[in-house]
Amino acid sequence: MNPKVTFIIPCYNLAHFLQECVESVLSQTFGDFEILIMDDCSPDNTPEVARSFADARVRHVRNETNLGNIANYNRGIGLARGEYVWLISADDQLRSRHVLERYVRVMDENPRVGFVFCPCVELMDGAETGVLVATRPGDGDVVYRGTDFFDLIVRRNVTSPDGESRWFTVEAPAVMVRKECYDRVSLFPKDLPHAGDRFIWSLFALYYDVAFLAEPMVRYRVHGSSMMQRLISDDRARRIFGDEIAMCWRLKERAEEIGAARAVGSCDRAIVREYLRWLDQIEGTRITTGHFEESVRGFARDRREEAKFLALVYAGLGDYLFWRRELPEAKRFYMKAVRRGLRTLGPRAVKCLIKAALIGMGGAGACLIEAASSVGRRIALLKRSGRPHA
Repeated sequence: MNPKVTFIIPCYNLAHFLQECVESVLSQTFGDFEILIMDDCSPDNTPEVARSFADARVRHVRNETNLGNIANYNRGIGLARGEYVWLISADDQLRSRHVLERYVRVMDENPRVGFVFCPCVELMDGAETGVLVATRPGDGDVVYRGTDFFDLIVRRNVTSPDGESRWFTVEAPAVMVRKECYDRVSLFPKDLPHAGDRFIWSLFALYYDVAFLAEPMVRYRVHGSSMMQRLISDDRARRIFGDEIAMCWRLKERAEEIGAARAVGSCDRAIVREYLRWLDQIEGTRITTGHFEESVRGFARDRREEAKFLALVYAGLGDYLFWRRELPEAKRFYMKAVRRGLRTLGPRAVKCLIKAALIGMGGAGACLIEAASSVGRRIALLKRSGRPHA
């Protein structure tokens, strides 16, 4: 008889953490599971640690050659016999003995839910340092409609009732997935190593609802071998940029295929935000407008779509540079937006022309732009809060 849940524990050079991870699973109050330790041909003593567990539910699977993270994940998913699959790295841990019981209950009671997750607590040098705020989209348990969660995760931030915006992410160790999601929708994409997690959670939300449990029940370990280098090369930055942009375009294509108009709009906005973020993201690296234009040309289906995204991003750059009081540069990008997308921007092209003209008036014109923007932001905030603004 197949187990209800399969835990997949990928392990490469993490034998020193493996025992704590496995024991955190074995201590669960819900016991109908199997554990697959996916040893990616690790050169350390992973086999010895894996064989030390006197529990028939624990199975050591050693790859003949090193497959790399994504292929190792996918191999484990292919071997999983459970109805639900939980992928947790050997250096992470379950924090609550009841987390699996709660996850299974919410999945069993909500057959339209594709995956469930919770916030993570950061673990550093063996001690908890606090809840990772970015992993908490809200304060209470909730089952999101898939379209709502898709917008949330693609947008990459959540907005509190008072209008404050903060970063949002879903960490893989805190996610349990209905196996049919992998079987029917997709495995992890091998060609998006820097954005595969967010891509797969977003993709599942196009087809399934998503459950969130607000209690932090998973520990996410931060250590030297798990953290991305603080200072990265231009080449590496561009590879990450390429993955994250490709993810957005690919999600847009899938949303168009299934006729999910709202999700297509979310992807359009996400594409613009990602380009803007990367054009001024990392100190010491350069994602240039040349890289940006080359990327848009590579993904856009036709000249009209190309012009649309070039214009939207240049208009956004104009706003950003205006905020930084780099007024001549702001004016230059407003005009680039108009030239690139006069026919696709519609009323926004007129706004860009007006902003450029006002900047040309000097300080008084800039003050007018600022006042109009302030009023617009206030009206938008009041609309989100549901209060009348008259």
